[in-house]
Amino acid sequence: MSINENLFPLITPLPTTVARPKFSVIIPVYNRLNYLVDCLESILSQELPLEKMQILAIDDCSSVDVKSVVDQVGKGRIEYYRNDHNLGNAATFNRGINLAKGEWIHILHDDDWVMPNFYQKIQAAIAKFSQQTNQIGAICCRYVTADANKNWLGISQLHLAESGILPNWLYPVATNNPIAPPSVVIKRAVYEHLGGFHCGFISSNSEDWDLYKRVAVFYDWWFEPEVLACYRQHNQSITSQGNKAGLRIADLRANIEMSYDYLPLEIRDQITAAARQNYALIALKRGLESLEIGELDMSLAQIQEGLKISSQPLVVNLLFKEVLTHANAEPLRQAIAELLIDL
Repeated sequence: MSINENLFPLITPLPTTVARPKFSVIIPVYNRLNYLVDCLESILSQELPLEKMQILAIDDCSSVDVKSVVDQVGKGRIEYYRNDHNLGNAATFNRGINLAKGEWIHILHDDDWVMPNFYQKIQAAIAKFSQQTNQIGAICCRYVTADANKNWLGISQLHLAESGILPNWLYPVATNNPIAPPSVVIKRAVYEHLGGFHCGFISSNSEDWDLYKRVAVFYDWWFEPEVLACYRQHNQSITSQGNKAGLRIADLRANIEMSYDYLPLEIRDQITAAARQNYALIALKRGLESLEIGELDMSLAQIQEGLKISSQPLVVNLLFKEVLTHANAEPLRQAIAELLIDL
């Protein structure tokens, strides 16, 4: 197992003389002021003092006045940085990590938020497992998915009934990413070891998934079963925008190919095949959903990308039994047939 250092930006270790709070909370911001206040207030309401928590807002060269909102809500408690030009998500995350002084780093997107006891629970978990092992590189918790108006849509999977180290975590996280960014806290030393977020993906979420896989290869993950974070889905979200263009599926294919090199040799073929099948099935199911509402271009983009990821029997079975037999599929059949021939 090895990491290609050319793929992952260097995170510079801090001098030993630097005062280290327990947490650094990084809020990457780009234009979405309507959600930012909720995000900031959810952090500030927990009233952790400066020596325990550093809060940084990293503005990716927004076209709106982010600083005024940060200053008004933060009242001097939040450090504000603005990129000279738009860097994109991954590079903005990496800038925040390099600016962070905390032992543990929490990246909280500007449209997400945390529950009132989030940092208290995470700090208690750190105190608990620090007495057992120092091999924990990341912590994750259950989270809710919410709509634009903060209405709950669902709750994430319960991986363990009680707090503890996630057993055999690499397989589930490398084949079907089951976690969301607001629920994840990662040790700064892990970034220093493994590098930051890969900046070569087109859509978001791919860089998150790649990072989680890398961490799981080299470190244990700790799980908190309580719902402590909220992941907002809406038509302004990066995930939604990527899905519309089919970009996310293309990125996931590149992601799967890239991680093959750093996965453990003895299981990388098994993990890669399972990840390919899983995301190909997801792509075809999304293509089927688009067919239902008559969005043919979107459907074709999803189907094409799905078939590029995998043509395993379950994928082909879904294609022929449900997708191609759909009443709205007639205009797409020729293009799909040509793709199958090329593959």
